[in-house]
Amino acid sequence: MSSDGTRGPILVHGIPADDPQNPPVRLEVRDMIKDQPDQWNLYLLGLERFKENVPEGMPLSFFELAGKLPSSTSAPTRT
Repeated sequence: MSSDGTRGPILVHGIPADDPQNPPVRLEVRDMIKDQPDQWNLYLLGLERFKENVPEGMPLSFFELAGKLPSSTSAPTRT
């Protein structure tokens, strides 16, 4: 198995919680934007870097992880 997903599936696991009985709560996005602007900016920078640095066709690219739209849902063409 390779780290880029080209030689088999990649199993993605979350970070283990310090206390499995009380996992940390994720910030609500609107609260993070309002109350933690530096953390929000860091999130956006990381997301941008992720999208730009992994080629679109790679198994672990932003586009592959986000999922592809079925061809039947593409916008209709106008005649």
